Amino acid sequence: MNYARPESEEAIIGWLNLGEDKGQLLSAFPEMKAECFTTERARTIFTAALSIMEAGGMVNGLSIREYLGDTGRLSQAGGNEVFALMTHSWSMAESAAESVMDAYKRRKVAEILTSAEKDGRKAGEVIELLKPLADAEKPDKLYEAFSRSSIPSTKLKELGIQERRPIMGEWFKEADLGFVYAPRGLGKTWFSLGIAAAVADKGTFGPWKVHDHAKVLYVDGEMPCESIEQRIAGMGADECLSVLNHESLFHLTGKVLNLTDPEAQDAITRICLEKGKKVLMLDNLSCLFSGIAEDKADAWEAVLPWLLSLRRHRISVVIVAHAGRNGNMRGTSRREDAAFWVIRLDEVPDKGCDLKQGARFIARFTKDRNSKAEQPAIEWSFQTDSDGKVNISTKEADGMAVLIQWVRDGMTSCGEIAEAMGLSKAQVSKMATRAIEAGQLKKTGREYAIA
Repeated sequence: MNYARPESEEAIIGWLNLGEDKGQLLSAFPEMKAECFTTERARTIFTAALSIMEAGGMVNGLSIREYLGDTGRLSQAGGNEVFALMTHSWSMAESAAESVMDAYKRRKVAEILTSAEKDGRKAGEVIELLKPLADAEKPDKLYEAFSRSSIPSTKLKELGIQERRPIMGEWFKEADLGFVYAPRGLGKTWFSLGIAAAVADKGTFGPWKVHDHAKVLYVDGEMPCESIEQRIAGMGADECLSVLNHESLFHLTGKVLNLTDPEAQDAITRICLEKGKKVLMLDNLSCLFSGIAEDKADAWEAVLPWLLSLRRHRISVVIVAHAGRNGNMRGTSRREDAAFWVIRLDEVPDKGCDLKQGARFIARFTKDRNSKAEQPAIEWSFQTDSDGKVNISTKEADGMAVLIQWVRDGMTSCGEIAEAMGLSKAQVSKMATRAIEAGQLKKTGREYAIA
């Protein structure tokens, strides 16, 4: 069994970053010590906080950084920049401490039972060893948590929960869950790597400005290591973009990627928390989540709790997926319920010659909770030159091309298309007339169809 609670450990050390009275932590949990934590970073920061308290100093992010710097252990805590990410309230820390202590006691129980079986100890001896740990499961814990957290609506602002910071454009924010999907071979990975490289480098991606630098972890379950390295290098990404590639993982460790496994999910969460990764890219759904039926809504329950847990840690997750035969994202639509945005990539009509070292497509939003105004459809071109540099160009997509794609997908009435494109029926009718004159559409009654 995995009795580690890395998320709760992060909440505790995050609270230590605030300039509040830290004595309440040891008053509420006097048995807490460094060995209760499973990650080196958490043990390092907690030990530093104890030392500062014992010396009569004020514990906060600044004093912890100074202490770790003076003792040569700052790198074990993740470096200076990690502290900027750590902000949690006492109520969160208190609940997290209960979880950490519960996990610690369970680990100790497991150790005692394993040792007793190995040494052949009698039942009475084992019981005596377990007595100090008998309160590992406290009754009514959930009731107490729910009761404490049920507060008047007028008090919500006083909780001090920070607003989600914008990451890119108006549509991508901290703690988002988003999807990028497209037919096989159209350019999903080009687009997703472009997002990752831009966010890590605090640059721009097409028409969208990156508002804040963030470390990115790109988990790739399909591409050859050589290919993804070449693409990233061509985009000029730096060390703030880390890659966990299926091929390199097997080469170095003999292990495989399957994020349906709770242990694998915990490992990814721990990497993000310990290394300060604020954006997690998962490419792609089919390759990384083995053993779940894509078309079964209940099967997604093996993944959704993990994704929501990452959201609570303010980690944004972008999942790359395939389009089905009907043009929608393949599998159950339930996956989209928790998403803040969904981007679909479509082929450019009459795109001419295929790009051998790149991709060309139209990206449009099928869901967008964050933007105040509708995002326009954008035509993208990725082209690799002879030096390996990836050149990215964009332009607002031709409205007629977008209209034709909607019709190809089965949306045939003027009203439906107008609503989907954010245009008036008159505007759609004029575009459709031009498409009919060009021989790309035909009209039967009130319905449009591909000519």
